[in-house]
Amino acid sequence: MPCQHDLGENRMKTLIFFIKDVFLKRWLPLLGFLIVLFMANLLLFTGVRSLISTYQGFRENAFLLQDGIFISNIDPEKNAQVDYDQIDLDQTQKVYDYLEDHTHYGIEMFGYITDLANQDEMEVLVNYVNQLGFQLRPLPIAEGESLNFEDGNPKGVLVGAGLAQDYPIGCHFGFDNPVTGQTEEVFTVGILETNAYRSNLYALNSKNYFNYTIVYPVTPNFIQSSTKDLQVNALNDLILTQSSREEADQVKDLIKATTGLSYNFFSQAHNTAYFQDYYGQSIAFVMGLTLLAMILAVFLAVWINLVSIRLAIRDMTLHMLVGLTYHRLRLILYQFYGILLAIVMLVLTLFTSYNRYTTIFRKDAIFASLGFLRLVDIDWAALGIVLLVNLLCLPVIVEVMMVKIKRKPISLGVFEWHS
Repeated sequence: MPCQHDLGENRMKTLIFFIKDVFLKRWLPLLGFLIVLFMANLLLFTGVRSLISTYQGFRENAFLLQDGIFISNIDPEKNAQVDYDQIDLDQTQKVYDYLEDHTHYGIEMFGYITDLANQDEMEVLVNYVNQLGFQLRPLPIAEGESLNFEDGNPKGVLVGAGLAQDYPIGCHFGFDNPVTGQTEEVFTVGILETNAYRSNLYALNSKNYFNYTIVYPVTPNFIQSSTKDLQVNALNDLILTQSSREEADQVKDLIKATTGLSYNFFSQAHNTAYFQDYYGQSIAFVMGLTLLAMILAVFLAVWINLVSIRLAIRDMTLHMLVGLTYHRLRLILYQFYGILLAIVMLVLTLFTSYNRYTTIFRKDAIFASLGFLRLVDIDWAALGIVLLVNLLCLPVIVEVMMVKIKRKPISLGVFEWHS
């Protein structure tokens, strides 16, 4: 009886023979299969990650779905002819005076950039938010305290995880406040969780990451002393709570009368329904392409290997594979395609990581992520689901191939039947 070492060595030689002299001997069709498989995995990954991101967006904004909440959105068609230079700061302040006296309103503004030194040499964003805006959509804090929305000097701010080493809790630092145009001293009261994000109110699958962001508390006095730029921009995505359609229309009319700007006030349920209409069609198209690509990959795998085995039958006989069982052939196919799937998954992971790293190369703080390979939670979750789908496809490929082989024996006597 052969020892286990010899048996394992023979099996390894058989596997190497199949890979080298059967499967890789006709490498061009195999390369085509790998490309199709990678594209199918990439499409599946993109679709699944988008669905997970959308779910997170729904969950984050679920509180806004209740009655009495209206969100402003600028009307680009009606405002095409508006001269922003003619908008007067005193007029916009009248809007905020009314909001302060007659409504409950939340504001949050993204995208302001400041020049703040950091070890990653990233651009730094400033996110302005008032108390109700922060309460409606709080950001996760890993360390320290939350924002204080009382007027004071210096102001306490939250900083993203990417700035934590440069500006730890208690650190006082000066930065150029982009809405006042002045250098202001602030201090760190809290550090946001790694890859803290804010989902878009309209495109729920879209996210802004806060790793290189300063979160600045906005008070009524700050609005009053701010520039027209902030006051106008804050009117977009303005959130009214404990409100009604009549009250939202009054705010809409006031904005129009004082600034000349036209805004629509919709409920989050309306925004969500609009998103679902166009997103549902897009994701269905992507998933349809994914299914077709996966089916094509399975057919290519079966065809390529049947052709390779038939063309290599003489080599197999010369290598004295008499006695090779169907069971052993099945294991070889599982091993070979397991290796190919592992390669494709590795390439997909590195490809995703590279795309994440490009945001660092571009110094693009809005999408910059942290962590192993710069991958975020939705990346890992989507990769896990893609891996699971691949593992489910593996037996389909192998077992379909075995059925074909058994129906038309490659060479009588080369394979013994041992199922």
